[in-house]
Amino acid sequence: MSDEKETVIHLKEENEKEEKEEVSYSTTSTDFQTKETKVMSPSSMASTDFNTDREEPWGSDIEQYLMDVAKLSDEKASIHDDSGYHFKKKKADWGLPMVIIPAICSPISLMIGMARGDTCDTFTAADYFAATGFMLTAIFTAVYQFYDYGVKYQLHFNHAYIFSSISSKIKGKLVRNRKFREPADVFMTEVNMELDYAERTEPPPPKSISNRAEMPKGFKGKISQTLMKGKKVN
Repeated sequence: MSDEKETVIHLKEENEKEEKEEVSYSTTSTDFQTKETKVMSPSSMASTDFNTDREEPWGSDIEQYLMDVAKLSDEKASIHDDSGYHFKKKKADWGLPMVIIPAICSPISLMIGMARGDTCDTFTAADYFAATGFMLTAIFTAVYQFYDYGVKYQLHFNHAYIFSSISSKIKGKLVRNRKFREPADVFMTEVNMELDYAERTEPPPPKSISNRAEMPKGFKGKISQTLMKGKKVN
């Protein structure tokens, strides 16, 4: 019986040792993981801060910048609108004679020749009248095709719409409360991209309109200085 008791006690002691070893191992592994987490946490936080894009908040400087952009866009739209009507009139002034002169000269020269009894052997007033009409038609046609007034007035009207839409977009955004707007940097990027496209593709206005309206030079440069200097664009 004594041997059996000793054996049982011995087994209990071994079980207790094994449990202690398991507890110490789990504690050591937990401490190791905790230390590793503590060591890695600064780098992970740094990488998180590096990868996170912070949104630009709305402020008075940004709103003033956008208001100046809207103002200059309205000026540009007005200039291109006037330029479109200018070239549209030019198109009519040079295009209509191309149709009217041949329509008038041909029957009139024929009637003059028949009234005078002209023959094909001699040059008469009717021949000179017809030749003059053909020459004028050729001149008007050459000028009309060279300056291409039809394409010009359409381009100006298109850019008047582009600049007007930029102004309307800005005004509609500024009317809304700040908390209901999209991030300021996102909206400014969209506006600047539209301005870049409009400026790179816009046709030059005629001198008479640009001088009368005092068309702003360096449009994109002036509005970009607004936010940097905190001043209004004159």
